[in-house]
Amino acid sequence: DAVIAGNTAPVGGGSLVEWTSTYSYEDGGYLLHEALLERVAWVDNTATDEGGGVALVFADTRFVDCAFDGNGAATGGGLSLDAASSAAISATDFGATAANTPDDLAHARAGAPATYPGLGSEVTLTCTQTAACQ
Repeated sequence: DAVIAGNTAPVGGGSLVEWTSTYSYEDGGYLLHEALLERVAWVDNTATDEGGGVALVFADTRFVDCAFDGNGAATGGGLSLDAASSAAISATDFGATAANTPDDLAHARAGAPATYPGLGSEVTLTCTQTAACQ
């Protein structure tokens, strides 16, 4: 179990999951950019831009039995995904209504960005680059 609390950054106040590796098309190779975050709580973190708790940038991330509470940002108070990211969320607690400011999750999906306030507890969602969170 881990608690990430009381941090501030422009993007990803608590954590920034970002794929920055280089890859080569010469051999058709592609480096995976995936993360598994299990039993982690993000509490009272702040971002001046996006992702008060966590920001995903070019990342595919699984959240299992996690918690987001009291985080804040301009968008994605709890969690933000850029248009090139995806997330699989299971058994995750986003706290009581308005626990993260201004929303629990912001998904900058190309052509149709969306925000998800008041998600509550025991949340299971899948957010992809091409589809809304469901």
